[in-house]
Amino acid sequence: MACCILPFSGDPVEGEPLRPNQWRVPLKEAACKDPISCCFGFFCSECAACALRKKVLSARNEWPQGYKCCQGTVGPMCCFKPGEMGEADNAMACLCLEGFFCTGCSTSASYIYTMQAYQLENDPYYNKFVRFSNAMQMLACLCSLAAMFIQDLRDAAQCIRLIADFVFRTLMGCINAQVNHEIDYQLSAGGGQYQQLDIGKGDYPPQATMAP
Repeated sequence: MACCILPFSGDPVEGEPLRPNQWRVPLKEAACKDPISCCFGFFCSECAACALRKKVLSARNEWPQGYKCCQGTVGPMCCFKPGEMGEADNAMACLCLEGFFCTGCSTSASYIYTMQAYQLENDPYYNKFVRFSNAMQMLACLCSLAAMFIQDLRDAAQCIRLIADFVFRTLMGCINAQVNHEIDYQLSAGGGQYQQLDIGKGDYPPQATMAP
């Protein structure tokens, strides 16, 4: 899979600021450093997304009052307005809906929140992996549409869908391991080594997020 990721750009999105600190564990090494968290994120991505969101907010005493859907990294759009839908009053129920129906965005929100809270430089392998996963999801979608009209493509479309889902869940596992490791370190260090930011308002610059 590493060879498939390499052609994709690891550059941050336009407008993202430079930050002074590095992740304790790069994304490419996260699975080996914390295999239990990685397996949890792979085999039960939805539950892992919920647990991770609560953990990163609790580490900064932002749970539940600071919770909002995808922590403001997605939207506002139409009637979807994070922070204005009463999420903090029903945090656990909203978090479960977010984790199970927007798993990728939920996990990505935990990554972005942690990155900004502790002034961590964006991991280039995160950008590469997210872009590769999104490309696979789009390819699977196109092949599924084509298979609706060309019966001979149905087996190939199903195969590509399975590969795309495997890539997505692998990414979920790696992010879960990386962020868990970072939060555990910050809690053990008292959270004092890095500059603390007031990011509870959800004012985020554009970031690389993932589907679905």
